[in-house]
Amino acid sequence: MKSRSSIIDMMRAIGIILVVLGHCLPSSFLFLKRLIYLFHLPLFFIISGYLYNEKSSLKPWEYIGTRLQSYLKAYVMYGSILVFLHNILYRMGVFSPDYVGYNFRDFLTWFLNTFIFLSSEPFSAAMWFIPVLFVSLVIFNFIFAITNHSKLGINKEKVRFFLIVLLTLLGIYLNVNQIELMWHCQTCFVILPFLYVGNLVRNQKLKWLKPNLLLSVIILFFVCLCLYFVEGSVELSRNSLWIPPLFYIGAFAMIYVVYTFCHLLESKHIVEKCLTILGRNTLPIMCFHILVFKLMDFVAITLISKNYPILSSFTVSYPSMFVCYTIFGILGSLLLDFVLKKIFAISKKFVKYCLE
Repeated sequence: MKSRSSIIDMMRAIGIILVVLGHCLPSSFLFLKRLIYLFHLPLFFIISGYLYNEKSSLKPWEYIGTRLQSYLKAYVMYGSILVFLHNILYRMGVFSPDYVGYNFRDFLTWFLNTFIFLSSEPFSAAMWFIPVLFVSLVIFNFIFAITNHSKLGINKEKVRFFLIVLLTLLGIYLNVNQIELMWHCQTCFVILPFLYVGNLVRNQKLKWLKPNLLLSVIILFFVCLCLYFVEGSVELSRNSLWIPPLFYIGAFAMIYVVYTFCHLLESKHIVEKCLTILGRNTLPIMCFHILVFKLMDFVAITLISKNYPILSSFTVSYPSMFVCYTIFGILGSLLLDFVLKKIFAISKKFVKYCLE
């Protein structure tokens, strides 16, 4: 991979497109959904590992502070917006009957809970990824800090590899036995190998890894063949790892396919530019796309079908329209994020003006 090139942003873009698509596919596309869920989140983790700088381990607490500020700020901003929209969305009828309206105490409770990476909002379902990414990077950074500060004359790489394997096995045990930890920490251990391999690529320790179209086609064929004959699926948010060895092999293999595909797109300037923009704005899409799905449903049902009983279907009311949901889920999230940021900026200027 090239240093912070468009390849990284394009891989992120493909990842977020697959996340949005995976959340609106109909049951008739179960095979495609299984393929997407096999690698779409590991793709983000391997990119995070690639972007991780080993120098951060020299000041681990400073690194934690920086990462916490970044991820918590995003979680609070997007999470609190969904909390404050709760009653409006409830009255629109887009929630399932299990949900009720909030009183002031509920608003305050769930707003404060966003400061500890917790949310009860149904449309924040994809935001579980944020604390998992934060905690996994903290664990990964401590592994590097421990090995870099050790004065025992040990081989750093071997110790890192051992710790990664040990913690990964712990994560697999927790997931297989359905042992839930706060912030999905059991998943944080499971995805450490992706951070590790991403970092190896960054440090050019996998120089032999070159994009190859023929190899990618062969890999895709065999992964699909394996999914066809072996039952089960991956869903990290529900502690489902399929068969762990197949999960890791399949995920790494499909990430390589995406890597090759992005290299092919690098010369397609318009496509590259569009994907680069998406790749640099994955967070608002991750946080808002389910909300946009339901706003689309509300408009469609109110203006066209009048079939209000299906409005509360989660995540979408018309799964056969998954292409439209994917396109507008992405574009609508970016538009909503742009509008909200403009409102925040204007409000900030207004408050500053009033205080002067």
